[in-house]
Amino acid sequence: MAHESDPQVIKVTEEAGQLARVLVPGSQSDIMEAYEHHFTPGQGERGWFEHTGEDFVYVLEGEVTLELRDHEPIHLRAGQSAHHRGDIPHRCRLVGDVPARTLLVVALGR
Repeated sequence: MAHESDPQVIKVTEEAGQLARVLVPGSQSDIMEAYEHHFTPGQGERGWFEHTGEDFVYVLEGEVTLELRDHEPIHLRAGQSAHHRGDIPHRCRLVGDVPARTLLVVALGR
């Protein structure tokens, strides 16, 4: 098992000031990727996203809304989680004006 002492931090998009800390890069595993997402108030929103595989989202701090196109939004608070197919267009949005952090685990559909 590899442990990164200094995980890579990436901007999710330039428009949305969301940051993601790469915990398990896709290059290290054939079956999963993992990210810690940071949501900051007033930094915009990410656009819709889709991919192969499945997502598991766990809220570490704050509150977010998981939006799945053509489905009811799922409101999640710290300690709550959701699972969905990656091929459904989706995005997470910050709720309110308090920062949030989520753990995202992607089961790759390669």
